[in-house]
Amino acid sequence: LFPKFIGLTWDIKKRPRWQTIVQSAVSGREVRIPQQVMPIWEFELTYSILQDNAIPPAAPVASLQRQGIAGGSLPATTYWMTRTWVTSAGESSPEPEQSDAFAASVRFEVFAPDSPPANAAGFNVYVGLASGGEVLQNAAPIALAGNWTEPTTGLIAGLPPPSTFTDFDTLAAFYLQRQGAFDSFLLYDPTDNQATGVNFGTGDGTTTAFQLVSKLGGFNQVQQNVLQVSVFDNGTQLTTGYTVGPTGIVTFTTPPTSGHALTATFGYFYRVRFKEDMVEFNEFLANLWEMKQLNLVSIKL
Repeated sequence: LFPKFIGLTWDIKKRPRWQTIVQSAVSGREVRIPQQVMPIWEFELTYSILQDNAIPPAAPVASLQRQGIAGGSLPATTYWMTRTWVTSAGESSPEPEQSDAFAASVRFEVFAPDSPPANAAGFNVYVGLASGGEVLQNAAPIALAGNWTEPTTGLIAGLPPPSTFTDFDTLAAFYLQRQGAFDSFLLYDPTDNQATGVNFGTGDGTTTAFQLVSKLGGFNQVQQNVLQVSVFDNGTQLTTGYTVGPTGIVTFTTPPTSGHALTATFGYFYRVRFKEDMVEFNEFLANLWEMKQLNLVSIKL
């Protein structure tokens, strides 16, 4: 998952790209052949400041301030959790991750850590379904006397916890570890990451596999990298009888009844790679770097 950096600045560009073969006759008439059924998305990011000597505020001390509460129709699962302080000096490092296993129809609830620092304005909660897979669950910092409760539809897609390294070290290492354009990774798009009650198929009494999609206006976009999927058959939430594969395909044990609308609520990420095998960092002041252009391109599994 691509890390979060506070130096991200405007403009942020996002471009859908198609590939079409166009053949022109002498009469001027064209024959056009599409090469793709889904667009390739290109992202262009700019980082005005990448600090190389910042020391983050101290992380919270891990404590047993969490519990399960009844509600919803979520399947039994194990959650991994960490928290951070949000202070006037920025967001702290994450506490050591903790895990809990809960039965079906039990949601995760997390309370504030103990002993907030004097400049703390709140805290953030990061939860995932695997060790190291925690992502941000709250839209705004939670009050020091508040708590976070998992929605009945499950976890949402979000950003990963802040790194314990400086922004420059983290971004440079991430790029080098991907070997430039070679390896892919997941990108959180803060404006396009959640599908709620989206129709992804209609039962015909025979078909068992359906691809999850999200809506962009009237366009259905295939989503492969999904998180915490809740599936509904004609408006009734299902807790068993289906699996979700690594490419976002929902496979039912028994074919859905003919005419039944299949809908889903889930979070998703874009799978991308670096567009180029070289990037440029510029140190414009001591220990302060910038990257004027970082280009990413989406890929399919």
